This record gives sequence, structure tokens and C-alpha cells, in this order.
Amino acid sequence: MRQGAKARQAKSKARISAYNEMANQSEKEKMGRAQIIIPNGPRLGNKVIEVEDLKKAMGDKLLVEGLSFDLPPGGIVGVIGPNGAGTQI
Repeated sequence: MRQGAKARQAKSKARISAYNEMANQSEKEKMGRAQIIIPNGPRLGNKVIEVEDLKKAMGDKLLVEGLSFDLPPGGIVGVIGPNGAGTQI
């Protein structure tokens, strides 16, 4: 809408009114959309994950054996590979 043809100095009234009509329709659609808000439920415990004696292998290569831990709410787990690159969960 801001840019018109270079040769024209004034925009036609039909183009401007069509643009304004489209803009008003999108505003009406935004107002007409319903939102469903689901509140968080009560906390059910103090542990997010409890792991006991975890063993993980890829093919013949054993990656982890005998890993046990509890992950509390808000806890952070980092997985770091052999080259120092990793990710956080």
C-alpha cells in the first residue's frame, strides 16, 4: 500500500478503499477468534523424573551404565558429547 507505481503520484481511491476494507476485515477476524485458557493444575510431587540403574548403549558401544538420579522441578540436565558439544534439556 505504501509503494505505488513510480509514474503515478496519487493512488486511486478504489485501491485505497479496497486496502482499508481488507485491513478492517483482518481486525474483525482477530477480535472474533476465541481463546481457551487452561490454568496449570496443582503440583503433584517434588520429583519430575526418578531414574534408577539406567543403562544405555548404541550398538556395541556402552554409553552409560548404573546411572541413578532424581530431577527436581526446575532442574537442568546437560548432555555433553566427547568433543564438548552438547545440549540442555
